[in-house]
Amino acid sequence: MHAKTMTRMGALAVAAAIVAGCATQQGTNTAAGAGVGGVAGALIGDLVGGKQGAEIGALSGAATGATAGHFWQDISSSLFGSDSASNPGVQASQQTDGSLRLNLPSDLSFSKGSAALKPSAGAFLDKIGQQLMQNPGITAQVNGYTDNTGSRALNQTLSQKRASAVAKYLAGYLNGHGVSPAGRISAQGFGEDKSIASNDTDFGRKENRRVEIILHAPQQSAQQAQQQGSR
Repeated sequence: MHAKTMTRMGALAVAAAIVAGCATQQGTNTAAGAGVGGVAGALIGDLVGGKQGAEIGALSGAATGATAGHFWQDISSSLFGSDSASNPGVQASQQTDGSLRLNLPSDLSFSKGSAALKPSAGAFLDKIGQQLMQNPGITAQVNGYTDNTGSRALNQTLSQKRASAVAKYLAGYLNGHGVSPAGRISAQGFGEDKSIASNDTDFGRKENRRVEIILHAPQQSAQQAQQQGSR
C-alpha cells in the first residue's frame, strides 16, 4: 500500500480514537465535532506536512472540533429547547470547519416566488438574534437558495433578496437591543445552484427553496477577520 495512503489511514485512526474517547465524556455533539475536526485536520496536515503534519493536524483538528461541538451544544439547546415541539422544522448540523448550519425550510421562511419573510419565521430568528447578542464573537452568514423554476437570473436575484431579508431581520434585532451588527452578518444568494434534492419533483423543489444561516464560533470569526485583513 502506498506510504501516503497509510499515513492518511493512520491519521484518520487517530481522529476516530479521539471520537471514541469524547463520546463517553462530553456527549454526542462534542464527539461528532472531534471527529469532523480530526478528519479535516488530518487530511489538510497530510497535504501540507506529510506524516507528521497529518498526525498533528488530526490532533489539533479534533481538539478544535470537540470545543466547537460543546459550544454549539449549548447554543442548540437555547434555540430548540429540550422537546421536539419547540423545533419549527429547522435542521441543524455542524460543518467540517466547526461552524453550525441552520437550514430554514420554505414552510417557515418564504412563500414560493416571494422574498417577503413569513411572520412565522420571526420567533426562531429572534432566538438566533438573542444568541448573537449574548455571544458577541459569533458571526452569521446567511445563504439563500431557490429551485430551478424560472430563469437563472431571476432565481439568483430572488435568492439574494431572501438572504438579505433574513440578514436585515437579524441586524434589526441587534440594533433594537442596542448591539451593533457591523461586520457580524453577511448575506449571499446562490440561486438554483447547490441543490440538496431533485428539482424533478414538487417535494424536491420545496426542499431546495431554503435559507441557511451559518453560525461561526468566536475563534472562527476571529480567524476569518484576520484572513480577510491580510488579503
